[in-house]
Amino acid sequence: MHINLSDPAAVLQAANPILTQPHAVAIFARALALLPASDSHDAALQRIQLEMCHGLALFTTHQIDESLGVLRGALYRAATQPMPVPAPRQPVFVNTEVGLALLRQTLVGLAQHGLTAVATGGVLLGLVREGRLLPNDKDLDVVLPMDQLNAAIPIMPTMGWKPA
Repeated sequence: MHINLSDPAAVLQAANPILTQPHAVAIFARALALLPASDSHDAALQRIQLEMCHGLALFTTHQIDESLGVLRGALYRAATQPMPVPAPRQPVFVNTEVGLALLRQTLVGLAQHGLTAVATGGVLLGLVREGRLLPNDKDLDVVLPMDQLNAAIPIMPTMGWKPA
């Protein structure tokens, strides 16, 4: 596998399979050495991510003391990074009557197929606390037992659901 070690995104994408490789420590050490010096927030986060991977690679090779040192440094840098200011979001307006109708249709439809589904999360909170769906909740949280999931998947599109 060829990885451009000077491209932090490529190194991080390949990190999972690399961690199990015998040369993982060297790969992450080299990627860190090739990381250009920069004061940007993105570069700092990339350095932290690479240091975390390097620390984990050291850990997987039983270099515990070195691993702890690298991980402590990365966690310290992460903790002292300024939090990015989120971009302002436009308010989401949801038609709660349509959502409630879809929820009913889903729960009843699944029950008609012998499946047990229940509302959870924000849906359940809104129904219990306010007697309605929460106006800013833009999803419908529904759970069912794991052993019923495969049976529910082909039924959902017949009730108006689309894959995410």
